[in-house]
Amino acid sequence: MKSVSKPLLYSCLLSSASLAFAQGTNELKLPPAATIAWADNPIYLADEAIRSKDFLGSIRYIPLSGDARDYLSIGGEIRYQYQDYQHALLGVGGRSNPNSMLQQRLRLSADLNLSNGLRVFTELGDNREFFSERVSRFNRDKTDIQQMFVEYTAGDDAYGIASLRGGRFVMPMGSVRLAGLREGANVRYTYDGIKLSWLTPAKTRWELFSVSPTQIDPLKFGVYGFNG
Repeated sequence: MKSVSKPLLYSCLLSSASLAFAQGTNELKLPPAATIAWADNPIYLADEAIRSKDFLGSIRYIPLSGDARDYLSIGGEIRYQYQDYQHALLGVGGRSNPNSMLQQRLRLSADLNLSNGLRVFTELGDNREFFSERVSRFNRDKTDIQQMFVEYTAGDDAYGIASLRGGRFVMPMGSVRLAGLREGANVRYTYDGIKLSWLTPAKTRWELFSVSPTQIDPLKFGVYGFNG
């Protein structure tokens, strides 16, 4: 019987997580950190008592005025992942095609939110691959703009809340089954275009979008996807 080596996967994700703490006799349960940077909502950190007990509260929520909705949030991600494949091409050509690599994913994001409904989100990233016998797809994209968009939100609970977003962003849909994130690779799926969302009073979300997949140039910095 021919033995088949299984791929080995080792990953390390460094993230900030808030811990619940007791305030008087009531325990405050803080929301978990979001896996997508723009989905993180640190508005609860407007309470200085809570913010002071959050490990990175002072940068996750930076107040800009007396209105809690005016704030800047700084975030990031560090991920190193080692993969070792003995049959990277599933035996195509009668060879084992081994390949191993150390992958690096770095992210730094800034999320500006204003009380008038305007939002500006920017995420820089650095994706590199070391010690690889051959180049693997979607793992190399040196310092670049991973996401950048402007969004305007208006409405209320009685009539629903509408948001218009334009720029570059990840767009998971259908529990990432219709449109995924490509988390296994360094570079996520991102799209360039516009998206209109409406959250109805019944909490049903409708989305209308016109986007195209970002064309990645590993050696070029900027919003090259917008002009080809």
